[in-house]
Amino acid sequence: MIHRTHALSLTRQAAALGLSRGSVYYVPRPVRAADLALMRQLDALHAEPLLSAATLLLAAGEHPKGVQERLGHASITLTLDTYSHLQPDTQKRAADRIDDLVTLPVGRSATTQKSPSATTQALKATDS
Repeated sequence: MIHRTHALSLTRQAAALGLSRGSVYYVPRPVRAADLALMRQLDALHAEPLLSAATLLLAAGEHPKGVQERLGHASITLTLDTYSHLQPDTQKRAADRIDDLVTLPVGRSATTQKSPSATTQALKATDS
């Protein structure tokens, strides 16, 4: 325990106890209710995700490269590292898109052939 009136200096007392010297000089002061209310408002602002232009653009589906250029980031890595946490459903959307691309429409099988296009038919007609 630190004694401010002890013959040993505060620095040596802190060293003997393994404390940071700066921490022994700190004396807590009571905080006014108005200051505490302001601190809580600032805490709430920092806890919420920022509604910046980048956040809004990415949420609207804008391509990250366009957002990167708009923000002036030198690398898309910075943009994605900074804002990708705001889109937690990215993996699910990617999986859904792949599923849509590889899933055949109802009534078609993998062996069903498409009918030849008009261009293909015209080319065959000119060859014969």
